[in-house]
Amino acid sequence: MIRYLYNNISVLLFLCVPTLAQYNDLFSEKNTAEFAQFLFESNQYGFAAEEFERLAFLYPANQEYQLALLESYRYANECTKGINAFGALVNPGLEVQKEYAKLNILDGNRANIASLVVGLDAESSFRNNLDLTLRLISFPDHAMSLEGIKTEKVDINLLNLYNESFKIRYKSPFLAGTFSTLIPGTGKVYSGRWKDGLISFIFIGTTAFQAYRGFDQKGTKSVYGWIMGSISLGFYIGNIYGSAKAAKLYNTQQNSMYVEKVTHYYIDHF
Repeated sequence: MIRYLYNNISVLLFLCVPTLAQYNDLFSEKNTAEFAQFLFESNQYGFAAEEFERLAFLYPANQEYQLALLESYRYANECTKGINAFGALVNPGLEVQKEYAKLNILDGNRANIASLVVGLDAESSFRNNLDLTLRLISFPDHAMSLEGIKTEKVDINLLNLYNESFKIRYKSPFLAGTFSTLIPGTGKVYSGRWKDGLISFIFIGTTAFQAYRGFDQKGTKSVYGWIMGSISLGFYIGNIYGSAKAAKLYNTQQNSMYVEKVTHYYIDHF
């Protein structure tokens, strides 16, 4: 009986050895890397990131795995995860740091970008381009200057974007409010909102005319006149406030468009 069990166990072990070997081979570095690359190329970036993260952990000296890991998170629109993953990498090289910079630019993490800039070689093109980009995407929260940046090391198109910031045309909230005080709706037209301006002009004009008709027919005792007058006055005051707000919104949109333009340029060219 004992001999019978021994023989069966021996046979099972004999059969399992090749299976275990195949299992180990399936999860070898080569096969895992090929699978991760397949996931990336088939646009399954989230799954690819998981595989590359495992590879980066098991083979910490491999810069290609580190770079592919961060790229996978960027394409998966999971920049925060990519930023966190960077913190666990061992001695990330220049290309990996460049990808880390992109993740932070897309994530709007200016503090991380500033820390990265400080640690880079002051003479490197990477540092100077990234430093200028940081200033451009921080606009208009901070006044921009080229102090400390070696312009000869900077991409010419980034310098053009810097000069472009001084050409952005803004709308004055005060003027918008003043225009709508004089002629209802014109402040919104000034702020680029033609339809809103026209609607305000028609509505306020119509209610004001109805109020005039009521008072003209029954004098100050006209309930209809007081109701329509109150409605017209309320919309008139709201129109002034709305016009000033429209000008501020216009300015915010101009800044957002500018920052988005800088962001896309950096991501596409660096």
